[in-house]
Amino acid sequence: MLLNLIGSKTKSMALKNYVEQYAKGFHLTERETEVFYHLVNRIVSPAELGKKLEISLHTVNNHLKKILEKTNSDSKTELLA
Repeated sequence: MLLNLIGSKTKSMALKNYVEQYAKGFHLTERETEVFYHLVNRIVSPAELGKKLEISLHTVNNHLKKILEKTNSDSKTELLA
């Protein structure tokens, strides 16, 4: 059990580091990086993400739009591929 927990924390930290480096490369804001992290970590709906981050659905969609623009991606699927 402890090894699974350690492995899980290590994976989570590695993912967070990867997302932060990726975000820096595309000049994502801190909030855009947070939205991107949650998309990569647990693919959730924009509504669920808004609730988790305590922001409106409109704001989530604006962040997603900016992330797609900055990464030259046409869709979330392309972004996460």
